[in-house]
Amino acid sequence: LEQMTLLAVEAVKELGKLDERAPESVAEAVLEVEHRADQLFHEIESGLARTFVTPLDRDDIHQLAAEIDDVIDTVNITARVCSLLQVTAFTEPMRALLGILDRCTQELAQALPLLRSFDFPGILAAGRSVRSLEKEADGVYRQALGGLFQDPAVDAKQLLRERSVLEHIEEAVNRCERLAKTLSIFAVKYG
Repeated sequence: LEQMTLLAVEAVKELGKLDERAPESVAEAVLEVEHRADQLFHEIESGLARTFVTPLDRDDIHQLAAEIDDVIDTVNITARVCSLLQVTAFTEPMRALLGILDRCTQELAQALPLLRSFDFPGILAAGRSVRSLEKEADGVYRQALGGLFQDPAVDAKQLLRERSVLEHIEEAVNRCERLAKTLSIFAVKYG
């Protein structure tokens, strides 16, 4: 699980390189990270199928792995959309959302090891932090979307392109919030 959260951080970092590299190259790099995460997810599933006693309920471990995988999958979809729509550079709102997503994945990567030490107050604090970041992302997203629709200089293609990328980055942040909520529930359940 901890390795998967580190892969989520890596996937976001790779997506952030869009300003430096071609969208296709970024999409391939993110896809490679996503494949490594899928492999870890399958290893977790196989391990759970073979193990009778685990420190957390087996279905809880599976749920965490699936939610981490969902974050990485959403980052991968974002990279694919950038490649498909030929987004060659992020706008300021996209960079702002990507920065929030990066902070979310960093927070989650630091929170997951706390399960091993049963540091439930630390997990709850991380959950609150990610929820706060998600609210911040909502504000950035709404303001960016409103700006796109209100700016008469924005043509339909640009609007659709930017809106799609913004939506996907914001959805990745929402997936992080979902994972943070699950971690908080587990902190209450096991604490």
